[in-house]
Amino acid sequence: MTSKDKTIKRLKHAKSANFQDIHALLLTLGFKWRCSGSHYTYTKAHHVIVIVKRSGKPVKRVYLEMLNDLLRRLEEEAEAAKAEAANKDKEREDKQ
Repeated sequence: MTSKDKTIKRLKHAKSANFQDIHALLLTLGFKWRCSGSHYTYTKAHHVIVIVKRSGKPVKRVYLEMLNDLLRRLEEEAEAAKAEAANKDKEREDKQ
C-alpha cells in the first residue's frame, strides 16, 4: 500500500485532519491549486473543491465530507475507465 493510499484511507475515516495532509494528497492526485486568502481552490478536469485553511486548527468536518465525496467520485471514474478498457481489449480479441 502506497503512502497515497494510506493517506486516503486515513482521511476517509477521519473526524479531523491537518490541512497540509489534504493539500499534499490533492497535489499527489494531480490537482492544481490557487489561493484567495484562506480559501484554497483545487481543480482537476471538471472536479473542483474548496478547502478553508484555519491557522493552527484542523480542517472543518464539512470540508472532510466534501473531500470524501470527491475521492469516491474519483474512484468510481477510475473503475469505470478500467472496465471500459477491459471491454475494448475484449472487443479487439473477438475481432481477431
